[in-house]
Amino acid sequence: MLDPEASVPVIRAARATDLPMLYRAELIYMRKIEPESVQGWIDATDRNLELWTGNLERGIVAEVDGVPAGVALWMVQGQEQEQDQVDVAAIVSIHVLGQFRRRGVAHRLLDACVQDSRAHGYSTITLGVHRSNPARSLYERYGFVADDPSGATTGATTGDHLYFSLDDAKTADDAATRAARSAAQHATPGAADQRV
Repeated sequence: MLDPEASVPVIRAARATDLPMLYRAELIYMRKIEPESVQGWIDATDRNLELWTGNLERGIVAEVDGVPAGVALWMVQGQEQEQDQVDVAAIVSIHVLGQFRRRGVAHRLLDACVQDSRAHGYSTITLGVHRSNPARSLYERYGFVADDPSGATTGATTGDHLYFSLDDAKTADDAATRAARSAAQHATPGAADQRV
């Protein structure tokens, strides 16, 4: 019997044999989080399969005790930035199977996607999340920032999606700001006069 709580997820590259798991996980997600869009998603199965197989080299699987516990996929996507077209890494799917949730598997998958995309030279990583998806808090804790902090960003058709970005330069600036704020909070009295 598996004990997901006691085991540490191991990350590996996705294989073609993982595609059925990805399909089932996506379908479960659609039925739970976006039930009004299930039929459109099913109608687009061929397009989804092309996306998954075309990006399988960017697929990542987490295993617990040799059993698949979750799957993630990222792809290269063109994006306009300051009147230029640039390629960014877009995380298009992260799923953790039910019995492995709340055990750090999603964080491991997210971290593996970020590290893999950075290793391939992408400093900006994006993702979209349905407003009602509880995974949104994971992305925010990791450092992803809403592209429109007011929350007014909407999906192309339903208006129910938010889009987030993780940018190396911004992340470094934010980390430096947090470190400076922390140092200021823990400084001894009178130390503020000595800081530049």
